[in-house]
Amino acid sequence: TVFDLRGEGHVVNPADAKHLEAKAVLDAHAYNLSCVYPLLSKNVRATVRIPSGIAVKGRFSVDGPRYSATFRARQGGGSLAGNVNFNRGAMAYKANLQASRLPLQNFLTQKGLHPLTGDVNISGWGTDILSPRTLVKASVNVKHFSYGSYNLDNITAGTSIRNGLIHAAINSKNPLLM
Repeated sequence: TVFDLRGEGHVVNPADAKHLEAKAVLDAHAYNLSCVYPLLSKNVRATVRIPSGIAVKGRFSVDGPRYSATFRARQGGGSLAGNVNFNRGAMAYKANLQASRLPLQNFLTQKGLHPLTGDVNISGWGTDILSPRTLVKASVNVKHFSYGSYNLDNITAGTSIRNGLIHAAINSKNPLLM
């Protein structure tokens, strides 16, 4: 079995992106996804692995240019929960993500990654960081994470981009950054 997908919802105006409305509640479980690898480029296949046992439950919606999702994904004893909103018309976005023992090493093998516990929050509009119209605010709280032999626990960072200027602050109780 490749995957099991269960859901319910509705779609209105599926051929009209400006007026598309959709809501869905999904419960998906992926098992052996080896059939996906031939679709990936050789470089991606060398770096990324799609492990078995991925589960995702959530609510997803589209209202014209606005997309939103509230979900929890699980794999290998860890999870990633999120609340994500994107407005395509205004290029505005907001995401709140929480990882709990998320086994990054199962997705990016041979990189020395270990499970991640932490939070990421980002909001803003625009993607051109040099544009005076782009505004981004982001915060990261790494509670537990290791990269190779480096312990990167207890690091928080905040950044903002406004008028083409980037401001960042790091607060660390980690010996590597003290």
